Amino acid sequence: MRGFTTLRNKLLAGIFLLSAGAMSMWGQMSNASISGRVTDPSGAPIVGARIRATAVDTNVSHQTVSAESGNYTIPLLSVGTYVVEAEAKGFKVLKHEGILLQTATNQELNFPLQIGDVSEVLNVEASAPLLDT
Repeated sequence: MRGFTTLRNKLLAGIFLLSAGAMSMWGQMSNASISGRVTDPSGAPIVGARIRATAVDTNVSHQTVSAESGNYTIPLLSVGTYVVEAEAKGFKVLKHEGILLQTATNQELNFPLQIGDVSEVLNVEASAPLLDT
């Protein structure tokens, strides 16, 4: 009887681990991320730029700041359409609209900021790529 209990416990532990692994993979696959680089007109990185991604459907925002290299990443975003903007002191705000995030993808989105007042906003609308038939 003791051998049966040990085998049963091992089987239950195995089933639990498989279930937890499957749920973990499902959670990772239902999200997306945005990453890229923020630069000035000369191509030099802008450190500490604020990048904000706002879901169009829910108006929920996620934000981060660019690193010393100018690189940034906003992970674990729900799939959907986003407005993504970057701003830094002494530069115009650059806003990308209509950014569609799909399951388990990383959208690369670079921000070449222009010198100017932060109250100035440059809008860029995303469009679907043309199909070559």
